[in-house]
Amino acid sequence: MARRPEVFVRPLTMEEGRKLQRITRSAKDPVKLRRAIVVMMSGQGQSVPDITSLMQVSGDYVRDVIHAFNDKGFDALDPKWSGGRPRAISSQVREHICLIAKTVPAEWGITGHSTWSLRTLAEHLITRGVVAAISREHLRRILRNGGVTWQTTTTWKSSTDPHFIAKMQRVLDLYDHPPADGRVICVDEFGPLNYYRIRTRKRWREYLSFLKTLRVRWPGEKPYVIADNYSPHKHPQVRAWAADNDIELVFLPTYGSWLNWIESEFAALRYYALNGTDHRSHDEQNAAIGAYVRWRNARAEPKTNFAASSPIRSWTSYPAKVA
Repeated sequence: MARRPEVFVRPLTMEEGRKLQRITRSAKDPVKLRRAIVVMMSGQGQSVPDITSLMQVSGDYVRDVIHAFNDKGFDALDPKWSGGRPRAISSQVREHICLIAKTVPAEWGITGHSTWSLRTLAEHLITRGVVAAISREHLRRILRNGGVTWQTTTTWKSSTDPHFIAKMQRVLDLYDHPPADGRVICVDEFGPLNYYRIRTRKRWREYLSFLKTLRVRWPGEKPYVIADNYSPHKHPQVRAWAADNDIELVFLPTYGSWLNWIESEFAALRYYALNGTDHRSHDEQNAAIGAYVRWRNARAEPKTNFAASSPIRSWTSYPAKVA
């Protein structure tokens, strides 16, 4: 029997990756959370068999979730979503329109405008081939339903990191070409609530202790530690010790934490080991977390092809500040 072709979620934008990350951290409904984890893992390049192994669901379920997301966008994550007459403009295109509305016209080569008007935006969408036609009133409704207003357009947070592209490309290069002299290690704090149940504090001293553990774990190899810009990660004494002990600290670009491959693993850990539980003690909770980690490690496969078809891989510039 011929092998079924691989199925992956459509290319995700950086903003869509962040939105999925927020859902996996905050969703209360287990159905929505499970679907979001599937989409995030697929968006990060993990195959259907790997997702099936982690989530303990059928391959058909994973494929159905991916196809539904590709067709309906984030609406497909809602457990209450139901069909009906299809929209003239799909959910995916609506999200794309909202993302464009959060940029500034100058990023598209449109001069003389510091912000969009409905007319200018509608003309731009048609010119770019995003839609064949759209009325200003229809566009107004799409933006309103997407939570986009002209006020939020002026304050939407783009990265303030002037080295966004260089940092992102460094992280992607480590994923694509793991160094022969060491290991790539993705790090983040899991919490804050559950972190406090494992360690009483999360200062730079605790982070430094963790790095020392990594150093002992792989004495003959160089750890390349990918982490966000949380202040304990960048403490001068942490940086100095890492430099003296052949550890490279690789910092994610600001507002780029979706690039950390640990995010989908943390989402699954939260889903399986913590959601719906009421552990009687910290030791009991720690035991549940440890049991899940051992189970996952026994089934882990090498990670490759992070967000291989995402548009982020073609970026050569990034707006450091949205006006």
